[in-house]
Amino acid sequence: MNRRLLYTLSIIILIALTAMPAAGYGENGRSPHGAIVISSPADLNPKNGIVGGEGTKGDPFLIDGWMINAGTAGFGIRITNVLAYIVISNVSIQSASVAGIQIIGVPHVLIQDCEFSGNSVGLVLKGLSGAIVRRSRFVDCTGMGISMEKCRNSTIEENEFVGRNSGIVVMDGSTSNLIVGNTFRGRASLSLYLGSGGNRIYHNNFFEAVVMDMGYNVWDNGREGNFWGKQYHGKDKNSDGIGDLPHKI
Repeated sequence: MNRRLLYTLSIIILIALTAMPAAGYGENGRSPHGAIVISSPADLNPKNGIVGGEGTKGDPFLIDGWMINAGTAGFGIRITNVLAYIVISNVSIQSASVAGIQIIGVPHVLIQDCEFSGNSVGLVLKGLSGAIVRRSRFVDCTGMGISMEKCRNSTIEENEFVGRNSGIVVMDGSTSNLIVGNTFRGRASLSLYLGSGGNRIYHNNFFEAVVMDMGYNVWDNGREGNFWGKQYHGKDKNSDGIGDLPHKI
């Protein structure tokens, strides 16, 4: 075999090997993991998906890079009554019959860049203050994308909700939260029930979303509200991109 042909074949093999995913890893570098249950400080260990951190504000515990099929356990991640700072990032959860992630009574939690697909409920937040959920995707949930109950001063930002039942439900006792920069597709809904007053909702793209507000909430930031697509029937006479009349919720 001449040298030129041997060199060409070597380059082709090298390119093919480089393009192949690492064994045991899925999309976005995630690797399979079983259901994660954390209910005490003793559970904050590598067996429960902790890949780094000390649990402090400057160095939170990190759950990162996992791909969880929750069809057997009913949930992917459940964290209850833990006082440490926790970040959940780059995790995908599917087929949970209860919830993809449940966070109950945890004061310092950040969930970002995660994917929820085909779960009954994507994410349950209960009894939290200051939680953040951002840049995550909720697709084809059979119940709801995010459920918020007794949550205060928390932020839901820059997420995408796809599918009729994949939106957000804000229940009794959830006040002073911020819902901003999210996109709702395929009639994904946003519902705020009685007792959910004082939340601020703006700069979201609702398209065909079904939106209901039974509380006393604010739908703008003083300068702009939300994009309603064909649901908005007002005019923009000065062409500044903001409708001249408020949209009726």
